[in-house]
Amino acid sequence: MSALDEAAGRARRWLVGEAAPLWWANGRDPAGGFVERIGLDGVALRERRRARVSARQVYAFAVAARLGWDGPVAAALRHGLDFLQGPAARSDGGIVATVAPDGTIPDAGPDLYDQAFWLLALAEARASLDDPALEDAGLRVLDLMEARMRHPVAGYEERDRRVLPLRANPHMHLLEAAAAWVPRGRSPRWRALGAEMAGMALRFFRDPATGALLEFFDGDWRPLPGAAGDVVEPGHLYEWTWLLWRWQTLTGEDVRPVALRFAEIARQHGLDPSRGVAIDEIGRDLAPRRRTARLWPQTERLKAGLALRAWGPPGSDLARIGEAEALAAWEALERYLDVPVRGLWRDRLDEDGRFAEEPAPASSFYHLACAIGELAGAVA
Repeated sequence: MSALDEAAGRARRWLVGEAAPLWWANGRDPAGGFVERIGLDGVALRERRRARVSARQVYAFAVAARLGWDGPVAAALRHGLDFLQGPAARSDGGIVATVAPDGTIPDAGPDLYDQAFWLLALAEARASLDDPALEDAGLRVLDLMEARMRHPVAGYEERDRRVLPLRANPHMHLLEAAAAWVPRGRSPRWRALGAEMAGMALRFFRDPATGALLEFFDGDWRPLPGAAGDVVEPGHLYEWTWLLWRWQTLTGEDVRPVALRFAEIARQHGLDPSRGVAIDEIGRDLAPRRRTARLWPQTERLKAGLALRAWGPPGSDLARIGEAEALAAWEALERYLDVPVRGLWRDRLDEDGRFAEEPAPASSFYHLACAIGELAGAVA
């Protein structure tokens, strides 16, 4: 058995045998949807919930089910969907931003980032539950985005009114949602959405001097001046690498040169070799800016490594680099998962090499499930 096979086996056992059972037992909110955080003692916190976290949990449970979780899959997915189509629903088909513990809505949105994850959750639930009505729900979200959030040049606004800065990040997740729908949906709108989002990475989001992915923009998609315009996140470089590989695999559109440059920058400038982790932020000059290391960039490094492995012919330098990256990322992730209550995780590694002692955020389950699903698929 290869090292990658062994890593995939450990990852799958953790997801199916530890994480999914714990987050179903302790992480569902009796008021609907799922909690934001579980303490490292296994006790859920009662606090304001972001609707998109419940959407991400629907996705995570669906992936766990694909990998063999034998828990109450349909009940878990319906629990999330009922919340998102009930207390957290907007009348126009979207989801609100936040729901308070008493059921009131502090922020009704619509927020673009939230809608992207609602589309992703609907795609995964559509595949698991075989319910065609879920695509109709997804198309209503697209209608909302087109009617109320369309940017006059390209892409979408953050909200249904002008809020700056504009961000690459929600558009990245719209590409992810489109890629999830293309093989499952009947509408040509999914491919059109994905093509536009991939095109925005090529046209607007890259720094022309370095090829790095920028994060924040003014209302005309120009990089913000000052410190905000200098932000480059290694985790997103890795995430775009994987998404562009997936998009090319689905459609044949050639995005390889851009994706490989993203991965090269992340590998050369976004890693801390002393801790073996991807750091949180570098600058437009590619020098480190924030050396903390959250969990999620490690999952994206794993996925990008698998993309490089698949892009390179067997035995090629690119394939070897990709496999080494994936293995190193999984080795780092296992340190985050090494907690007394199995199925939880630590979310942030400080610059001094110590983990922050804080509750496990439910939002990270999506990142872990996606990475483990890709790892399992790479060795299947």
